[in-house]
Amino acid sequence: MNKIQNSGLDPFTNLYLMARNDCVDRVDVFGLDSTTGCQICTEGGNGLHGHAIGGHVWIECPGFSIGFYPGNGSHPLYPGGPGQFEYPKDHHSDDPNKHCMNIPFTCGGNNCSPQKFQQCVQNQAKQPPPWYCVLTDNCGDWALDTIKKCSQQACGK
Repeated sequence: MNKIQNSGLDPFTNLYLMARNDCVDRVDVFGLDSTTGCQICTEGGNGLHGHAIGGHVWIECPGFSIGFYPGNGSHPLYPGGPGQFEYPKDHHSDDPNKHCMNIPFTCGGNNCSPQKFQQCVQNQAKQPPPWYCVLTDNCGDWALDTIKKCSQQACGK
């Protein structure tokens, strides 16, 4: 038996899917670096298994959570439309069936500040929301991009 079989994971599980098969330039939330103090959470659907179709992905930090959704009047599928943030509390954060994982720093956690990471995540809700399309720019994409950006800021990179 190989390590994947011993882990109880399906042997066809793509362990790099969370990092969009690009672990050099993308976030690997299963990494072992120090944590940011925040979590990436999923509810329903496929969630953390690569995309959020049929479910939802959001970020929870101490005292707040942020989710990204289709904006009012925008079509969630192609061509999409302006998105919107649900902040300071994503309504899915109270779901007893949610699944959350600690977010490690993506750029090495030795000199990184969890407070700076959390402030950066919070500041994302104050920015104009990006375009939303469930197929290409959804809540999972937003969460991964935010984690990468805020991890770099918190680590001074």
